[in-house]
Amino acid sequence: MTHPRSAGSGSRRIPLFGILAALALGGASAADPASDFKPTPLSSQPDRDAGLRAFSEIERVLKHPRCLNCHVPDAPLQGNQAATHFPPVQRGKDGRGQAPLQCTTCHSIQNSPLLHAPPGLAKNGKPDWHMPPAHMKMNWVGLSGTALCRAVRDPKTNGGKSLAATEEHLVNDPLVAWGWQPGPGRELPPLDKAAFDERIREWIRNGAPCAPGDAPPTR
Repeated sequence: MTHPRSAGSGSRRIPLFGILAALALGGASAADPASDFKPTPLSSQPDRDAGLRAFSEIERVLKHPRCLNCHVPDAPLQGNQAATHFPPVQRGKDGRGQAPLQCTTCHSIQNSPLLHAPPGLAKNGKPDWHMPPAHMKMNWVGLSGTALCRAVRDPKTNGGKSLAATEEHLVNDPLVAWGWQPGPGRELPPLDKAAFDERIREWIRNGAPCAPGDAPPTR
């Protein structure tokens, strides 16, 4: 998925010294994206029903808290119950929070080994925890089925991504991969990462349909 996300399995509060200790200890960080990405080609005989079934599985992941907690209107959520984020941060123009509560105040370059402590992620050796930016919020709250599919597929609502770029993001982006390495105390998405990636490819191979009769989108 998916973001200043303190995505614990509950609304447990951690004192400041605990947060600082968590950042100092560190944990496993997400891997860099693969450099040899090749877009999935469209089948010469796409099976729309197979594509729709594939997206129904993708939807289960996108609506899981590991993704949905940051695909929200303005303030991130946390935990498996989508609790109000503590502290009360806001998206900010660039998706990295508003001063003085910017994402990197608590989210470092690695997950903490402490239960429910702030997770972390690195890019080029620097903290990279963020939500989508304000000009392209990618808010999925209340969306399901066809509406969610089209929000993911349409460049007007997915951050300006082509279908190939969307595939690369979902399959290779470290922030998406973090959902399967979220640190202790956090529930994993309902599909494993390999199965999720294969459903993405199956959806695209069969024309990335969002509804019966959809024409294949422009790549």
